[in-house]
Amino acid sequence: MTDNRTTGRFLYEAVLCDVDGVLRRWPAADAIEHDAHGLPVGALAAAVFAPARVQPAVTGEVTDEQ
Repeated sequence: MTDNRTTGRFLYEAVLCDVDGVLRRWPAADAIEHDAHGLPVGALAAAVFAPARVQPAVTGEVTDEQ
């Protein structure tokens, strides 16, 4: 961030936004998947982030309600 004291404004060079774990790493769901339900490790992520499911959501093709 650049402090421009003559105008009283700050000039930003970038804005970072965390979208779906890009900047933050979520803990593994191994205990929930495998230990509690007998699913293969990674099954939840595979289901949630399947392209056919996630693409319409992130591109706005479907509403929040849908």
